[in-house]
Amino acid sequence: MIPPHGGKLVDRVIKNEPGTAIEKANRLFQLTLDEEKVKDLRNMYTKIKKDTPETRTHIFTKYNSLSDQGWDYEREGKYEEALDSFHQTLNLIKDMGYKSLENQSHVAVALTYRRLEDYPKAIDFYRQSLELSRKYNYKDKELAALIHLA
Repeated sequence: MIPPHGGKLVDRVIKNEPGTAIEKANRLFQLTLDEEKVKDLRNMYTKIKKDTPETRTHIFTKYNSLSDQGWDYEREGKYEEALDSFHQTLNLIKDMGYKSLENQSHVAVALTYRRLEDYPKAIDFYRQSLELSRKYNYKDKELAALIHLA
């Protein structure tokens, strides 16, 4: 969050300066020397930089590839490799705020732990799926998580 004393500067740059969001964020870096402002602005810049159509396409492509790879390993009985792929999908998508995909990754990890008979870890990931489902009102996913936990 931008500190209150930096809000006017941020508003002025974002509203009045020409350029893309990334160019505006770079301009904000140049306008401030306050260490706290710089930290907040870097966080904002990182988020803006991540949220471009090209980045989203790349992330979805990588997510789908890793997910497909994980399910292939699952079908082949290579559960440790499947877990590695599913954990990668979870790490990839978690920072981007795509909660539905994050939920799917939790379920994939949980199912694989269940196949490995590591029930405490499976339960943990099903519970995380349940929490996300309830928080974001995914009724079908909530029901699925409850069935798996039963």
